[in-house]
Amino acid sequence: MRVKVLRSVAVAFGFTVCGVAQAQTSYVAPAQWNNFQPASMNVATALPMQESVPAPAAEMPEPITERQVGDAYTEAASGTWEGYSDGACGTSARLPLKPCFGGLNLLYFGLESGSARTVAGGLNGFSSSAVDPENSVGFEITAGKYLKCGRFGLGLTYFNWNPGTESEIRSGGAGTIVSWIPSYNGIDVDPDGVGAVAAGNMFGIIDGTDAGYAGATDVRLTRDVSFQGIEANLYCFGLMGARRASYANCCPPRHCLASKLGFGKHGCYGYGGAAGPLVRACNGRIRVMASHGLRWMQISDDLELAYNIDGTVGYQATDIYDRVDIENNLYGYQFGGQLNYCLSSRLSMNIGGKFGLYANHAQKQHRIGSETDLAYISGSPTDVISTTDSDTGLASIGEFDMGLGYRLGCAWTVRGGYRLIGITGVATAWDSLPNSYASVAESGTVHADDSYLLHGGYFGLEYNW
Repeated sequence: MRVKVLRSVAVAFGFTVCGVAQAQTSYVAPAQWNNFQPASMNVATALPMQESVPAPAAEMPEPITERQVGDAYTEAASGTWEGYSDGACGTSARLPLKPCFGGLNLLYFGLESGSARTVAGGLNGFSSSAVDPENSVGFEITAGKYLKCGRFGLGLTYFNWNPGTESEIRSGGAGTIVSWIPSYNGIDVDPDGVGAVAAGNMFGIIDGTDAGYAGATDVRLTRDVSFQGIEANLYCFGLMGARRASYANCCPPRHCLASKLGFGKHGCYGYGGAAGPLVRACNGRIRVMASHGLRWMQISDDLELAYNIDGTVGYQATDIYDRVDIENNLYGYQFGGQLNYCLSSRLSMNIGGKFGLYANHAQKQHRIGSETDLAYISGSPTDVISTTDSDTGLASIGEFDMGLGYRLGCAWTVRGGYRLIGITGVATAWDSLPNSYASVAESGTVHADDSYLLHGGYFGLEYNW
């Protein structure tokens, strides 16, 4: 009995293999995978010869009864949800699409700065976290145009996030404040620049242990960080079966004000967005957009430590200032993609990201001293601490985005979500403070080996015209 069962299974398996092999021998692969213009096409009805997956009946649009060719209307065969383009702009079963798209996002971002660093002792835990940028609003503007009948899109985006200057002053008794930057032991300074009081060791001037100086009574910490960038991207639609599409009879006639604003239900144009069509994909709920582009991003990071050592209220020319100014300019290539899942004919969920490699031209300016005199390396008055240095290295930017979009009208979509941007291979102000003043060149060298992490929510509108 067991042998018979095994023999039956073997025979069945053999027939199955033969059947599959026979079916495969008659299969001819298409010349090119093109979701916009399949090789097998019934032009009269604008329907693909192959079977496609229909959308739920409740979400199917009304059949198309007319279409626009140039400025004139001609009668056309009825199209359905699964209708493909016949390859000619303006003569597809679906309506011609408005050529331009754009949008504005408001970004509510914060900056992660890593672990806090203590600035000075005797000031109730005064650390770098006191001037970490607060969550604040930035913006992002995009404008673009569809190419090749909506198969591709070319977009330009400007990004800006500038949380403003953060400043904190802590006060204490003279002689009770101690700097937590030990490298100050290696430099001297004459604050008034005229020798009224002998030059002293900077560390000793701050804590009051150097002869002739009572010590600092206040410490002010200031930081100013900003991000801005421009990117140009080439978008590719029509992956995984989706294509540029629009609802039939979507908007009112062009003479109607609602038509001009992109609202209504009847008319002669279809609409899209930066991620492709605003309606569902022809044969499914998933749409995929890929992008390739060029990007420039500039990051400015300025830091100042100011020590009030003259005993008067406020900061004067004879007080001591330690300032570091950093600027990163990243230039490079990025690629990315976005997967959009249509929850309904109006609501969609998207998840995507971008990654790029960049050449980073990093610059550093560093100065220590009073407004009238520069600090110098101990024992070498000619080696003053006022340096400028630059270097070019490899950097990267990774971006993750997820959110929801809701189609308010034919031309308008409201979007919101969460975005995270990680930037590596850059210089930061905090980590550019020298660990040693063994030489002027060493203390002034820029090191672009740190990172920034921006993240937060966004909310905005897309418009197609």
